[in-house]
Amino acid sequence: MNLPIALRRFLLALVVTCAAAFFVSACKTSRVAPGTPDDGSLASVFVTNTTRSAISEAAFLVMRENGFIYKTSAEGSMVYEREGSKWDQVAYGGWFEKIWTRVRIAVDAYQIGVFRVSCKVFRVDGRGDLSMGEERLISPKNAEYYQGLLNQVQARINAAASLPPQPTAPR
Repeated sequence: MNLPIALRRFLLALVVTCAAAFFVSACKTSRVAPGTPDDGSLASVFVTNTTRSAISEAAFLVMRENGFIYKTSAEGSMVYEREGSKWDQVAYGGWFEKIWTRVRIAVDAYQIGVFRVSCKVFRVDGRGDLSMGEERLISPKNAEYYQGLLNQVQARINAAASLPPQPTAPR
């Protein structure tokens, strides 16, 4: 079977592209537990034997202690903000607008008696109400700090329930 050279090259390129796509997707590691949708969260933890209100209270205390201001909440989610650092202002801000960091924390039922607490973090300029200002997701290289905040939430809940420390969510 003699195929034209252009068709052979096309088929070879197609096979190489498919193989590369397979290897790239097979090597990708997930930051969330198996069975949990990867919703683009920057950090997450799992908590057991608690309620959404206890999680909200623990998150409120941790975020307040770390300089964040409570902005709003809805069923299963909370929003906190704080003014960006001087570096944020220089790197991302303008001359007249301050840069803010906005953290959206979600509390989702994972299994019976288990909640997944996750957060997405944004840089916001033109801060006003939540519909104002442009949100830009921050880089995953900053995940350690926010993972630490969620670990503190998990530790508070475990301490309140007198549970031993739990391992953090897989990364």
